[in-house]
Amino acid sequence: MTDKRKIVQVISLIVFTALVFMGKMQLWLFIIGLGLITTIGLGRLYCGWFCPINTVMMGVEKIKGKVGKTDKEAPDWVTAPALRWGLLAVTIGWIVFSSKKGLEANTLVYLIAIGAGISFIYSQRLWHRFLCPFGTLFTIPARFSLFKIRLDQERCVSCNFCSKVCLGEAISIGDKQQKPTIDTKECLECFECLEHCPKKAIFFSNKMNENSFKDNLSL
Repeated sequence: MTDKRKIVQVISLIVFTALVFMGKMQLWLFIIGLGLITTIGLGRLYCGWFCPINTVMMGVEKIKGKVGKTDKEAPDWVTAPALRWGLLAVTIGWIVFSSKKGLEANTLVYLIAIGAGISFIYSQRLWHRFLCPFGTLFTIPARFSLFKIRLDQERCVSCNFCSKVCLGEAISIGDKQQKPTIDTKECLECFECLEHCPKKAIFFSNKMNENSFKDNLSL
């Protein structure tokens, strides 16, 4: 699953880059719109599989690993809910303003640069969970997604592997006696937790049938 996702991410980044050079950024905004619609059915697949910001940040993470760069601890004020919604409002306002004024506002290009810089200093999870304006926007329809990451309580042994690899900090766990909880609206649908769960206790399913994709997606 990880290899397939990387292929999709690279292709998406190439398409995005081509649209930037062609001056057709509005087409990518259309793709984001489609992503928002599909989120109601499939969750935040756009964030985990197609978002160019996420793809570039993963490259930054690899560079940090090679040079031995460690993450700084983020200040508390950065995680305030008011900040993430404020950033969303400013981003939408800028897109609307630039569109009305006929300006060429490559908003996503700027966000890629900002996200890459932040992820080089702090963990990329800070961006995904608290700072990405589009990520915040996607949390709205994600609350109602039909398909989502679910947990088999009987198989789970509370090993905490899933929360360690979760890019969106959507999985939390208390002490070793507690089972993980999954915050659907924050889940990027990257499926890293499925691949790293040693007990195959995590699966992707709809509300009507919790076993529908268990055998197909848990590796």
